Amino acid sequence: MDRNLPSNYKILHEIWLNPGQSRVQISKKLNIDKSTVSLIINKMLENKIVEENCDYENNIQGVVGRRPIQLKVDGTFGYILGLAIEHHSYKVAIVDFSGKILFSEEKDEIITQYNLKPIIEMLYWKYLELLKNIPGHFLGIGIGVGGLIDHNNGTIIYSVPLEIEKPNNIIESIRKSIPIPVFIENNSNCGAITELVFRKNRKIAPKNLLFLFIEFKHSLYSDLGHGRIGIGLGLVLDGKIHYGSNSFAGEFKSIYCKNQEHFKQLSQEKYNLDKLLEDTNMMQKVVKEIAQNIGFLVNILDIMEIVVGGDIENISSDICNEIELAIKENWKFPISKKINVHYSSLGPETVACGAAGNLINNLFLNKTLPL
Repeated sequence: MDRNLPSNYKILHEIWLNPGQSRVQISKKLNIDKSTVSLIINKMLENKIVEENCDYENNIQGVVGRRPIQLKVDGTFGYILGLAIEHHSYKVAIVDFSGKILFSEEKDEIITQYNLKPIIEMLYWKYLELLKNIPGHFLGIGIGVGGLIDHNNGTIIYSVPLEIEKPNNIIESIRKSIPIPVFIENNSNCGAITELVFRKNRKIAPKNLLFLFIEFKHSLYSDLGHGRIGIGLGLVLDGKIHYGSNSFAGEFKSIYCKNQEHFKQLSQEKYNLDKLLEDTNMMQKVVKEIAQNIGFLVNILDIMEIVVGGDIENISSDICNEIELAIKENWKFPISKKINVHYSSLGPETVACGAAGNLINNLFLNKTLPL
């Protein structure tokens, strides 16, 4: 969290990230005087930005006692238009401030750098009337795309699926035509953000996590010379997205892949993968190769949770089991460790929801939430 944030932003950000805490817990965690915390929260309750969750239970003596009042954000405070953009389609998710999906849909459409801006503008105007009927502030548009993204200024540095080969500050251009905040993020990082802030049944944000994003839909297309598989990683280290020195963290290429073409990610791609989704044996080889790479990385970084998302969730091969086996095979000590490997909590909406979460986080950091 930015230490320069004012107290009201710090408190709301903490409630948004870790719902279910009491005023006392927030006061201790943020080192802010309890009376100040109570004053700010009471004001937020009046303005319907946060809400209380009162819970009663019997104590040991059998007398009904009141537990500390838990706090969570009020979803009706605002909503976000989350977009997941791929070469062959886009997904839309209208998400409220608490992460609840109010509406979602997917449409097939070939998208490149040449029509990306018009499509985003079209979607803004298309959903504007629908959004006017939803209570709360229209907080902005969050976008997730595949490729190298400079998260500081929203520049798409390079994107194979969008055919972008030189830096393109598409966000700067979009902000000139759309009168609300717009932020863009790498799709794998969006998946990780979803698990940080919007995952189902979350009581506290995970400290270390790897989000493995795999798309096989390229296998349905034989044009443009794209790799038939899209693989990316979103890394959460110490509770934050890890971007690396150049904003390139999470870009994947198998250690077994000797192909020098930049869009080839697996050794299996030297074979014909056009019918990958129909070839069970080939799919198993692909899944195993991915798992071996992830097992190596997870042990190096000591990651304790791996979340898998994308088209891979619809494939019969159990990549979660393969990853668990690869981690064990790569682990050299006779000491067992529990690794939580599972599929994403929001399925097809994961990237669009993460893009919405990224927008909210940026509004916090830029102190531009309408508090």
